[in-house]
Amino acid sequence: MHAIYAWCRTADDLVDTNEPGEERRRRLQHWAEQLERPTHPIALAFADVRARYGIDAQPAHDMIAGLERDIAFKPFADWSSLRDYCYAVAGTVGVMVAPVLGGRSDPETIVRAADMGIAMQLTNILRDVAEDATLGRLYLPVAELTAFKCDADRILAMEPDPNLPALIRFQVTRARGIYARSREGLPALSRVGRATAGTASAFYELILDGIEANGCDVLAGRVHVPLPTKLRRVPGVLVQSVR
Repeated sequence: MHAIYAWCRTADDLVDTNEPGEERRRRLQHWAEQLERPTHPIALAFADVRARYGIDAQPAHDMIAGLERDIAFKPFADWSSLRDYCYAVAGTVGVMVAPVLGGRSDPETIVRAADMGIAMQLTNILRDVAEDATLGRLYLPVAELTAFKCDADRILAMEPDPNLPALIRFQVTRARGIYARSREGLPALSRVGRATAGTASAFYELILDGIEANGCDVLAGRVHVPLPTKLRRVPGVLVQSVR
């Protein structure tokens, strides 16, 4: 798990800098080349994990392609394009982690693991609307902004939009539906894997609870889930993992 996290974290950090776009692309491409010809310690560890658990390199390449979209950000036209992005930058993590957690023999489990990553990334997007707006980015699909009569320019300017909470509620419901689908894959994991994935999923859903508790006013500030609130969820998740 540490090796997978370190490889993904490094790729993300290469994009999240103030360097010119071309330099970030060059560094990201060099990191992608480490998948086939690893020399960096993290890339060597990641290659070893992939070999031992039968993890294909394609999800890692898909992640690189998704991160490249953040270098030259363009608004997402619709949910389909945003979902593809969520898969690339987070669903791929689920695909790579699932075999480590015991789900290597069931293709459907891999699909559900990707769903969990997609739901988590959508949760991140909803939590970070205000923070992303300060960077001139709005990840909500253009088609759905239009359908809910939201003004993208107002949101980017951090000005209250009376229609935005309804759109956020719609997205929260969508995210919860994806989480529910993702949990269909938990029984195929090992007992430890069920506890691990179930806990991660439960913690992320708490962010959605916080967004709803704030009236879906995502411009008011970033939701933070206190540690005691997270810990209260753990016993129930562990009981479910045993069942």
